[in-house]
Amino acid sequence: MKIAMLMSVYGDRAVGGAERTAFELAKQLVERGHSVYILSLGPKGGPTPPSTVNQGVHCEYIALRQWYDPFHASATTGQANGAAQKIWRSVKKAVWHLTDIYNPLMAREVRKKLKMIKPNVFFTHTLQGFSVGAWNAANALNIKVLHMTHDHALICPGTAMTKGVKACEKVCTSCQFYSSLRHSVAVAPDAIVGPSEIILYRHRQFGWFENIASQVAIPNALPANWPLISKGEIANPLRQDSSELAEPIVFGFLGRLDESKGADTIAQALCLLPKELKGRWRMRFAGAGTMDSIRQWVLAASSDGAKNWEELSPYIECLGLVQADSFLQTLHVLITPSRAHETFCNVVMEATSLGRPAIVSDRGALPERVRSGELGWIFPAGDASALSTQMRQLIDDPKQIYAKAQTAFEFRDQYDAKLQCDRFEFVLKDLVSA
Repeated sequence: MKIAMLMSVYGDRAVGGAERTAFELAKQLVERGHSVYILSLGPKGGPTPPSTVNQGVHCEYIALRQWYDPFHASATTGQANGAAQKIWRSVKKAVWHLTDIYNPLMAREVRKKLKMIKPNVFFTHTLQGFSVGAWNAANALNIKVLHMTHDHALICPGTAMTKGVKACEKVCTSCQFYSSLRHSVAVAPDAIVGPSEIILYRHRQFGWFENIASQVAIPNALPANWPLISKGEIANPLRQDSSELAEPIVFGFLGRLDESKGADTIAQALCLLPKELKGRWRMRFAGAGTMDSIRQWVLAASSDGAKNWEELSPYIECLGLVQADSFLQTLHVLITPSRAHETFCNVVMEATSLGRPAIVSDRGALPERVRSGELGWIFPAGDASALSTQMRQLIDDPKQIYAKAQTAFEFRDQYDAKLQCDRFEFVLKDLVSA
């Protein structure tokens, strides 16, 4: 097959998981004998980068035709100072989102590239900057379209369906405006893939892809360099041939330390752990953020916040940015208490593949990552009392941790990159032959 893939940013400009997932898949497809061309945005206003070939993948760039370039470093760094600058920044964002509903200039350029490449199928990943006009361009050339929903971008311009710490249970008025207009001008893809069942369901729930018969959930794959541990390296907090603890249970959080990711819920839950459990647990935070945020959440948790912090702080670490695999292997249990509607959540996949089960909130795809409790435990998002109760149960009965760890480890093969490519290849071939 000859496959054209579309993603907003590629190479040095790519920072998100969607782009990394797409490129890793592209390399796998090339290794299987397929020709893969990536279409990506070149910077606005400057010369379009020349075509390149990277590990067998052909890369074609299309200069961004928009009012400004939000992917350029200068557009995403620094703070707006003063009311006028903040208003100007808001105006630019609004014009960007309006233009990105359907951008005929970008649709025309995509059509030119597709006419040149003549692919059997057009596989779109992130549409920002191209708009749904990219689908219309392929449709005009009778090229089948497969779209992968990495996030909520078609529904919510912010992509995550959150407002501050609050997860949106329905589409707000402003997002409904953008989503409805986008839906009205888009030619529907021929097939849809998502990394989880919930992200496919949520698109149908909010009016997208209801009449598309081919919708498949294909999980993300583990990174190519992800360590393969032996069964003997599974996290085991027990003394040999005993149900007693050999060491304190180490809980861990890996991600951005803010309320939308539920880091504050962990801090509040720690305040609710019985005093007699002191010394039987440790809590390690890793990711963008500081110990000061954790301290402030503890202080705000009750009128005895200062006393709580004095008692808890010796058992809490904040490590900053870390190497994920090394950090996860220092844990017994991962805690991922996100309030957001997570589309997939790589960190839970990565932890369970290393025999580290997870406590997750009931948001988005998180229950899928622990197979509805088979590979971990689930609690209501934002419920610090429920999280604290679950942590206490594991401290009191650590045999649960080892049992879940073994089950999680056995499930690792489901995230194999070769298996993921098998699934995508089947969908692509089926679409082309239809």
